[in-house]
Order: sequence, then structure tokens, then C-alpha cells
Amino acid sequence: MLSTVANISALLLSIAILVAGNGLQNSLIAVRANLEAFPTLVIGVMVTGYYVGFMAGAVVGPRIIMRAGHIRAFAAFAAIATAAALTHALVVQPVTWMALRVVSGICFAGLYMVIESWLNERTPNETRGKILSVYRIIELSAMTSG
Repeated sequence: MLSTVANISALLLSIAILVAGNGLQNSLIAVRANLEAFPTLVIGVMVTGYYVGFMAGAVVGPRIIMRAGHIRAFAAFAAIATAAALTHALVVQPVTWMALRVVSGICFAGLYMVIESWLNERTPNETRGKILSVYRIIELSAMTSG
């Protein structure tokens, strides 16, 4: 199992960085919205946009991955999620932020699909459960630290 973890260590490190950034963004969006004096209800609806996008990404993501392939889909999802995160600083409007949160949710659903399918592909059946548990530990630890 240790050799399998060593083989996917770059993927696990990239997952940790990606998820820590997402966790940090999820926390800071609400804090920044409060500092911008957005109403509490608007902040709640805006933050919910991520999860609406995540559900939509569960439907749209597989189609994009099948059309573009795993590597191109991963690159596209990561680039769009990065652009959406950076756009929050440029446009400070609740409606725009909610749309950006929806886009981020779609992208992260796609990113999770690609990452988990790579893990399933790279691990033998005998150690797949252990590797997926290591992945989940790293993912949840990184989200919490973010």
C-alpha cells in the first residue's frame, strides 16, 4: 500500500492544496460579504450558490469529462474555478458573487469527479478502500485547515 501511496503522492498533495484553498474561500466569502454590509439573508443565499452549483456539476460534469477527457476537463475546471475566485475581488455585488459561487460549485464537482476517477484507476482492487480512506483523510484535513 505504501508504494501505491507513493505513486499518487503528487495527486494527494495537489488535492490537499486545492481543497485547502476551497475551504479558505468558503469561509472568507461570508466574512467579506459581512464586511461589505450585505444583508444576512443575501449572504446565506449567496453562500448556498456553491452547493446549487455542486449539484448542477454532478449532472454536467460527466458530460464535460466524457467530451474533453480527464486531463483537459481537470485543467478547465481548475482554471475556471481560479478565475471565479479572483473575480470576487474585482466585482463586489451579491448577485455576481452568487453566480461566481454557482460556477465554483460546478467546477469543484467536476474536479472531484476527475480526482476520484484517477484514484480509482491508479489503485489496485486490493488496496482501493485504503487509498480512498487516505484520500478522504487528506481532503477533510485540508478543508478543515483551510
